[in-house]
Amino acid sequence: MVRIPCSATPMRLMPSVVMTKFAFGVETGLQPALVLDPSFGLTVASLYGGFMGVFCGHAARILRLALWPRGTSQQPVLTA
Repeated sequence: MVRIPCSATPMRLMPSVVMTKFAFGVETGLQPALVLDPSFGLTVASLYGGFMGVFCGHAARILRLALWPRGTSQQPVLTA
């Protein structure tokens, strides 16, 4: 059995992703020309990329904890 320490990070990020998706949907619905604006596309892509990076970092931390050998006295250094 693997014990995974609790973290509030995913629970904070999930509503943020949903609100971001809603905000971009409203903006493109009100101003369809924004879809053709390169700076708008770069903003959307970088924001979603940041969310993805945080989620992948959290998943890597959990995977590192799950794969750590149990008999060793050294625990991996984890940062929140």
